[in-house]
Amino acid sequence: MKCLKALALVSGLIAGLAPAAGALAWGNDVRTYGYQAILQDPEFIARAPKGVKLYFADQPVQVKQQLGETHSNRKRPTPARKTPISVACQTVARDALVAMAREAQSKGGNAVIGIRSLVDGQAGDSPDQYRCSVGMQMLGVSLTGTIATVE
Repeated sequence: MKCLKALALVSGLIAGLAPAAGALAWGNDVRTYGYQAILQDPEFIARAPKGVKLYFADQPVQVKQQLGETHSNRKRPTPARKTPISVACQTVARDALVAMAREAQSKGGNAVIGIRSLVDGQAGDSPDQYRCSVGMQMLGVSLTGTIATVE
């Protein structure tokens, strides 16, 4: 019983030293994956609002009006051996993109433009890839973009 109490105390202390949730610096392992697998995922297609387009990094688009910034942070426990890290990262990235598209729709936009992946507050500039921060207990994806109406 004393061992369990000591373990709980140490776990609590370690959790208290963890970075802020939005920082996405849970671990030193940052993995890079492609957006294409998400955009072709049947679950993404079913959940994302129809008529909302996604444009990554500096992809060209004819913007009528910008409606404001959007940010989406999604995290989940790092999976056990049965689920590959790549699948878990794809799941949280998919959820982040769906959330951004839904926010765009709710604010009258038909697109999210300039979508960038964030790790440690630094935005990536890839139109094809996002970064997933993987730690011992958590993994996460943080995305930022601009809600807009486009032609």
